[in-house]
Amino acid sequence: MEAYHLWLVGGLLLAAGEMLLGDFTLLCIGVATGSTAIPALMGWSLELSLAWFAVALLLLFMTLRPAMRRYFMADSPNLASNVSSLVGDLGTVRLEGGVPWSTVGGDHWRLECDESLADGQSVKVIAIEGSRLRVEPV
Repeated sequence: MEAYHLWLVGGLLLAAGEMLLGDFTLLCIGVATGSTAIPALMGWSLELSLAWFAVALLLLFMTLRPAMRRYFMADSPNLASNVSSLVGDLGTVRLEGGVPWSTVGGDHWRLECDESLADGQSVKVIAIEGSRLRVEPV
């Protein structure tokens, strides 16, 4: 088996592996790997072929991947994750030493509000400000 065969097979396997990942990373690596079959077919040395691969991979990651992500993921919902997912959640105020606290999302948070909060009052999270939750009364 010639070297260019290995580059082509590797590229095809990586591009096919993209079905598992879905963020166009393996596709770019696969295309760069497959394109390295060109210098291998022309008889370039391994060092020059690897340089071709590195340049192709860099160009693909800078051009193709962002363009494909913009095009194919334009309709994807902007899903909140981590603490951003707390916005909109409800909590119950517990005054501890006169300071409002609440357990929201399984964590104990210090609350910030433009209005004074009473013990047992229900609040809605409107923003996360560092280690505090900005809330409004419900």
